[in-house]
Amino acid sequence: MSLTNKERGTNMFYEYIKNNPQWNLQINRQLEGIKESSKVKDDLKIIIPKLTNDASWYKTWFSFGELREKEEDHALACAYFGLAQFYLNQDDENRQTVVHRYLNNFYRAHTEIDYESYQVPYQKTFLPAIKVNINPTATKILIIINGFDSFMEEILVAVNFFKGTDYNVILFDGPGQGRALIDNNIKCTPYFEKSCQCNH
Repeated sequence: MSLTNKERGTNMFYEYIKNNPQWNLQINRQLEGIKESSKVKDDLKIIIPKLTNDASWYKTWFSFGELREKEEDHALACAYFGLAQFYLNQDDENRQTVVHRYLNNFYRAHTEIDYESYQVPYQKTFLPAIKVNINPTATKILIIINGFDSFMEEILVAVNFFKGTDYNVILFDGPGQGRALIDNNIKCTPYFEKSCQCNH
């Protein structure tokens, strides 16, 4: 394992796999905040040599996700399941199960977040949405839209940034994102702005 030119920064970017910037990006992204722990470093000594193709990527991260889930290390299980699902095709029979294990472990790891879940009607089904109650006396609502094919949970971990402001926050998975795609098969659309209007 080596470091890039950013190693002097507070958020170091590790080159775990030589000449594979895409895999390195995903590992760094999912392990952000926990990659300096001794447990993660020990796991990676076993995991990295096993990563040779997409099949081994899924199998290896999934097996370590199961291991850490059994130990109730939900933050680490979440990261590993998040990595396991990342390169699976939408029609892969394992995709929905792995995504749900990723999300279940996310919420078990972040019990400090005060949120309410909603189902926003959309195209005869619904978009999953969350209202995050950050400030009890807040008079304003900020709607945050996550990008590309991400999960709203990837932004949810950063909502504490709004503590001390006059805002509570609403997040949702739009068409082609998160559980809107995985559970309700809502595909990405060039008319994404219509989902922000909560139209049927």
